[in-house]
Amino acid sequence: MPTSIVSYENSATVPAGNVIRTEPVPGPVGSAQVINIVVSLGSGQTAVPTLTGLNIVNAEAAIATALLVKGTITYAVYPQNLYVITAQSPSPAAVVSVGSAVNYTVAVAASVVNEKSRGRRR
Repeated sequence: MPTSIVSYENSATVPAGNVIRTEPVPGPVGSAQVINIVVSLGSGQTAVPTLTGLNIVNAEAAIATALLVKGTITYAVYPQNLYVITAQSPSPAAVVSVGSAVNYTVAVAASVVNEKSRGRRR
């Protein structure tokens, strides 16, 4: 009878507790063969980076590096520090699942907010 070894790893696509794969792949096995069953722990956890004070390019890079995705982007009139992140959700250092969305607010001039509200891009 083959020997089974169970190992675990994170998966963004396979729910926790389900089998991700077996090694070797399913098929006939010899009686002395070892079968590794890889079980999902679910998506991993990651800390939300601090976006406040970053420009848009650096904020989006920080989101991607943390294995997160851009969420809702809000534009607020804030004449100083144009195109800098002024707020975010979830909060910095919050622990969330890999692939979670991070929402943020970008400081823009009044004319940009007016254009965005009318559906035009700058």
